[in-house]
Amino acid sequence: GHYGRGCLHSTSHHGKKIARNRQKHQQKGAPSDLPFNTSPKMYKAVEKYQWVILGVAVVLLVLVYMQFHPQVMRIYRHFAGHNVTSAATKKGPFDFFIMSLQWPGSACQFSSRGACADGGKRLSDAGFTIQGFRPAIAGSAQPSTCAAPAGESLPKFKLEDLSSVLPSLHLLWPSLGKLSDKAVYQQEWERYGTCAISTHPKPLDFFKAALTAREHVDLLSAL
Repeated sequence: GHYGRGCLHSTSHHGKKIARNRQKHQQKGAPSDLPFNTSPKMYKAVEKYQWVILGVAVVLLVLVYMQFHPQVMRIYRHFAGHNVTSAATKKGPFDFFIMSLQWPGSACQFSSRGACADGGKRLSDAGFTIQGFRPAIAGSAQPSTCAAPAGESLPKFKLEDLSSVLPSLHLLWPSLGKLSDKAVYQQEWERYGTCAISTHPKPLDFFKAALTAREHVDLLSAL
């Protein structure tokens, strides 16, 4: 008797508390179908950044696709100049290229420099743009800033040597940050292109391979 009345009183009190919280959230503008304990500030934050969250989710899906799709992996192996599964045919000190792509529409939400100065409008037809094209060794750390073979010197980066592919580079591999396009290309060559000189001995060869790989990877169609 007394125990039962205590439980009934406790349940009734809890129900009134839920109703008061729900009414309070409705008065602050939160949708009525939200759980009673959802913070209005949290809801507004999610609403404000929903496109950023969606963009991150798309990028993660793309990365998973690139990692496991056999056609993409065949492209990587082809442009590395050898078959990654056969050590006997290895032609260079790396196994394959890893190409990183980015979606300008999302990147330009956090930058107003480089190609993002106009909000990324000039890249509206580019689709995913290149963020990096780097040689990799299976099961090992990614090589960078490699030295020249004994008795040889590394080719110097000169932007004029890329004149035949510059229009495509500006469109498909633009800087979306504080660095100029030229600075990005020079940095990528000196850090990563120098590790691929066994198969791509000149900067032009390296950037041509990156553009060709990008043309073969149509992620928008895959999505």
